[in-house]
Amino acid sequence: MKNKMKWIMAFLITFSVVAISLFEKNGMMQTNIKEITSSGEDFVMLRNWTKGLLNPDGTTPDSITVTAPLYEGKLATFSTMQPFSNGSLLSYKENISIRARQDGLVIFTGHTQSLGKTMTIIYENGENVTYGFLDELTILPYTSIKEGETISNLTTGRLYLQVEKKGTILDSTAIKEWIK
Repeated sequence: MKNKMKWIMAFLITFSVVAISLFEKNGMMQTNIKEITSSGEDFVMLRNWTKGLLNPDGTTPDSITVTAPLYEGKLATFSTMQPFSNGSLLSYKENISIRARQDGLVIFTGHTQSLGKTMTIIYENGENVTYGFLDELTILPYTSIKEGETISNLTTGRLYLQVEKKGTILDSTAIKEWIK
């Protein structure tokens, strides 16, 4: 019964956020619910509050303590980098797995006209990262991801990367440092 109540609360919270968002869109309400639920610090606060509702003792039953990095980053092995749209376009001569930099939430997966298969993730530190020109989309929106988890694979070719940190979109030079 207790577990059922947690899921009912989670459903009600989600329904409320979606309803308020629709009211905002139609001009019936003036709030910043979309910004609150998709921006860094507010997102982390809302996520932690929801986790507290679902698991009040703060434990995560499927967590494992790790003492070493989970993976070696392959993003830094790009051949070329050039500015593109609001981010950078990186080219790769080998296949790579794109992995989550840290725990986060997938807020968008889909196909866009300019970036093809695209995924946007908000990481726990508040960074909002968009990956474009992906080969596959296997994670649904509003799915939690863990550090080191493969979010997509990329065969030889290009990858679009846009990083927003504290409300500022990083330029190509800053993205190069961010990748390291």
